[in-house]
Amino acid sequence: MQKLYEITIKGKWHKWAFNFWSNDYIEDWEKDGLEIRHVVNTVPTWVSNMKFTKIWCWLQDKNIVPLE
Repeated sequence: MQKLYEITIKGKWHKWAFNFWSNDYIEDWEKDGLEIRHVVNTVPTWVSNMKFTKIWCWLQDKNIVPLE
């Protein structure tokens, strides 16, 4: 089963982060020094503004609301 990950790339002046779905090569990339994070929940701004973050994450954990 594929999981959602975020990879962070550091440039000279900025940091960039990209989300991607994968189940391969994650351990190898981490051993090679890449910054990889497993994304557990994603929260839209409007959900956060309405103070529904906790229930939104619970719904995602129960697979009622998709990650993206």
